[in-house]
Amino acid sequence: MKICKEKLKTIFAGTLIASFIFSGSVLGAENFKTNLSEQYENWEKLPNKEKQETIMPRSFDISVPDNILDNYNVDKVPSLVSQILRKKKTSLKNTISSVPTYSKYNSAEKLNMRIENQGRTSECWAFSILKAMETNIALKSGVTELPDFSERHMDYSTARTFLNGINPNGFEREVGNGGLIMMGLAYLTNGQGAVTEENMPFQNNEDKINIEEIDKPVDTVVNDYFFFPTIHKSYTRDEKGNTVKVVYRNADGEEYTKDELEATRNILKQHIVEYGAIATMTGGSMAEFYSNKDSVFSSKCYNCNVSSKIRDHAVTIVGWDDNYSRDNFPDGIKPSTDGAYIVLNSYGEKAFN
Repeated sequence: MKICKEKLKTIFAGTLIASFIFSGSVLGAENFKTNLSEQYENWEKLPNKEKQETIMPRSFDISVPDNILDNYNVDKVPSLVSQILRKKKTSLKNTISSVPTYSKYNSAEKLNMRIENQGRTSECWAFSILKAMETNIALKSGVTELPDFSERHMDYSTARTFLNGINPNGFEREVGNGGLIMMGLAYLTNGQGAVTEENMPFQNNEDKINIEEIDKPVDTVVNDYFFFPTIHKSYTRDEKGNTVKVVYRNADGEEYTKDELEATRNILKQHIVEYGAIATMTGGSMAEFYSNKDSVFSSKCYNCNVSSKIRDHAVTIVGWDDNYSRDNFPDGIKPSTDGAYIVLNSYGEKAFN
């Protein structure tokens, strides 16, 4: 995963990526469990001590099961995404000419991209998901100002226990323990949210509260969203740690051809331009992959090129720069090629964003 820094910062490589299209049918919370990987469900059952000593596996992979996709009006979803999700054996190389030809694009040049600060909370996942939603609404409304939805409400509404009771709509998670993108999407599609920031403002804590405090008027409900194809990466590195070669595979372990990989990346680019930012996961706590290991918040770029590392932080892809030089990365974490995605973080304007 590569990241570089400018007005907003950067990330390279797709792990799990999701975004929104506001059309089609609702995919409710009852569907989400079917998407969790068997490895993740087994990991969840481990004792806490063993969990801490075991690398958390990917929570879920895409392709989405056909029994879920059949509930969609897929004609309203870009056909390239539908083809990949449905695993049609059609070649992707003919799709390359149908996407934007910009070598560089940054949503911040088109939208007033508000930079957030999650403070001491673990709400990065909520910031990432809601930013993708907010950019979609702004683009579709033809405005530059983003709406402002409450990450705190998403965090608490998907949690299980409160000071005075149990949340019947909560997942098996507690406030402060982080969350999965799937949980946020369930919240947005099942009628719990989104709630405006004004109705439940951010607080720099995740203290237990009474369950009545999440009873807020819902402002916006998501009618549809989709996942982009999973890209699993296997790295070959030299003795210094620089990337020499990367092999890209889909969720079934099949290697992407060069044309398929380019088409898949172009799908992401097309979506950013037409529909807005994309929520994804990266590793935020691994200092060795930042350009400034002593002060990661002032780093200019980031490249995690070890597949086994835990992805523990959510960010939002808002653009790309195909010509971002591999030499901008310090020796020891250089990628094998030029190019990076521009990413919005939730650590505030003075930090690595």
